[in-house]
Amino acid sequence: MSLQSNKIHRFGTFTADTGARTLRSGDAVVALAPKTFDLLCILLESGGRLVTKEDLMASLWPGVFVEEANVAFQISTLRKALGEGGAEWIVTVPKHGYRFVAEVIVEAEPGPSPAQPHRRLLAGIAGIALASIGIAAYLAFQKPAAITVQYAPATPLTAYPGSQFGPSLSADGNHVAFSWDGPNQDNDDIYVKLVGAGEPIRLTTDEASDRNPAWSPDGSKIAFVRMRSGEQADIFVLPALGGAERRVARIRLAGRAGRTVDTTGGLQRKVAWTPDGKWLAFGGTPVSHEGPSGIWLTSIETGDFRQLTETPEGHMGDWSPQFSPNGQGFAFVRETTISHREILVSPFSMNSREVSARLIAESRASILGIAWTADGNGIISSMGGHLGLTHLFRVPVSELGAPQPLAIGERAEGVTIAPTGRLVYESLYRDANFWRFAVKGDKGGELAAVPGSVNDENTPNFSPDGRRLAFASTRTGNEEIWISNSDGSNPVQMTSMKGPQCSNPQWSRDGKTILFNSRKEGSSDLYLLTPDTGELRRITDHAAEELEPRWSRDGRWIYFGSNRTGTFEVWRMPAEGGEPVRITFHGGSTASESPDGQFLYYAKSYSRPTSIWRVPPGGGEELLFAEGLTYSMNFAAGERGLYLLAEGKDSKSTAIEFIDYDSAKRKTMAIVAKRSWFGVALSPDQKSFLFSIVDREGSNLMLADPVKR
Repeated sequence: MSLQSNKIHRFGTFTADTGARTLRSGDAVVALAPKTFDLLCILLESGGRLVTKEDLMASLWPGVFVEEANVAFQISTLRKALGEGGAEWIVTVPKHGYRFVAEVIVEAEPGPSPAQPHRRLLAGIAGIALASIGIAAYLAFQKPAAITVQYAPATPLTAYPGSQFGPSLSADGNHVAFSWDGPNQDNDDIYVKLVGAGEPIRLTTDEASDRNPAWSPDGSKIAFVRMRSGEQADIFVLPALGGAERRVARIRLAGRAGRTVDTTGGLQRKVAWTPDGKWLAFGGTPVSHEGPSGIWLTSIETGDFRQLTETPEGHMGDWSPQFSPNGQGFAFVRETTISHREILVSPFSMNSREVSARLIAESRASILGIAWTADGNGIISSMGGHLGLTHLFRVPVSELGAPQPLAIGERAEGVTIAPTGRLVYESLYRDANFWRFAVKGDKGGELAAVPGSVNDENTPNFSPDGRRLAFASTRTGNEEIWISNSDGSNPVQMTSMKGPQCSNPQWSRDGKTILFNSRKEGSSDLYLLTPDTGELRRITDHAAEELEPRWSRDGRWIYFGSNRTGTFEVWRMPAEGGEPVRITFHGGSTASESPDGQFLYYAKSYSRPTSIWRVPPGGGEELLFAEGLTYSMNFAAGERGLYLLAEGKDSKSTAIEFIDYDSAKRKTMAIVAKRSWFGVALSPDQKSFLFSIVDREGSNLMLADPVKR
């Protein structure tokens, strides 16, 4: 049964565009996972006829053995997504299959000729644009090319409270080491668990965050990373069954561009053993060295260092080294920008002093984890849109070719594969929503959640009249710009960037345009959107980054952060276009003018936490104003002072604070026992402070074994 289609299907209040891979109920987008949308397509094309379970399994998981329970799960998910009509329209035919009995109106949609079918990626990661090897042209809703290994359906390996992440399988595949924030979600430590029944064994108890364990080749030791700050970490080694820890090296995790905020999904903190078990590879730089970042080796016996790769100038870092099963090569991820990453492979020899890396894949979205296949012929990688849905792909290493999506791996991040072929991946969930703080002078105010989606909402901004919100959301699987009423109702999608970062919308003073940044073309550029017409105009095209833009109070200027001089600084350009002018010279990022236009308040860097500084709008003396900002964009300039999000008693709580401009007096207005996310907004009447908070998050480990043939 083919999944090829390029039509509009209307039923009930729903409109399904099978070409664009979208489902809407009225004006609202209904988010569906890729497999669930494929199921909907099959049912819509069935014309009310019986679709057997066997046909569904063959179409949804071609060439892969799956059980009927997988079909039942997708049917249940689709029924829930269709609301009250779901159970009525999708009829179960006992022991046979299903019928879709809704009245469906089909409209043909103009598209490519049959000789050259339109090709798209999986919905939810459709934004991955693997330009050099054509991944953006991969998924044609046809049976994929055969892969060397096929996996049985994934099953939960852990289901504990909180987050289990950074898995590493032992060489025999019988044990997994991982990080877990514990039963009370109060500290990240290293645990080991038998694959199968049994409770995990805790190996570390330090108050610092212990992450990303890695088994030694002989299975006797485990290496891991202990975070010391946002930038520095220690590499430790301890016996696999527990015992005395030994520090091997202190490293700096900042890449060449100086970025210390980890947007890599844990890649930044990955370590790997060399095949002889005598050295550990890591990304970044040794603290004792001042040279460029890259992939380094450190001896577990002597602490000596040796550099394998050097991150090119203008790139952000080389991360996640992984040695091939035969020990003759290694792979790593090169982060060119926050939303553009590459997978490279290179021959490896301890006697070689030169590394010749070869590109095998690149993504204009996210690469969050890599692991060699057991046969050494490919890389399994988790990929997806910026902050959006992810999936597991197989990337061939022998030649350039299109990565193939696996039948497993939705919402995957970290991944590990044992020599036996056994695979474990970290499955992440996160729901970030807007909360509203009702400002009532110096007496605090009330907190209330704003209705959202089950995915992420971030970077809100009120329209000048206070009636509408512009914001970024991943509710379709990719990060896009949306507009809604100020209470969150009636959301409408405004952009279709399909994967790369697309965020930080800012209304113009007249409410006719929205300014934002996107990495659609690679590095981050600034765009102007006209909501009434949907017209989109790119206003910067520099090879460097332009991030988190803000309008001046009079609307004549646009402030933004850029690294066009090598480090991030605040820049200003005319709103109608023209050459930007550098405002800061000692570091700067997001910047907002005070209401009287006397000062420009800006975040010092994109690290977490950071500080707030101020400078005259045209440049001048740069003065520290406040410490403890959770993230560069998490402050707003009010009439009397700044409203900001600061860390509470720990990183999992958030303080809403106010700082008076004149006295610099600081007051905590409220505490939220949740982790802050990206972006805040102050309503024009100064009565509502809107911010993004992580309501629910966690991760568990999923296990998949290769199918025996």
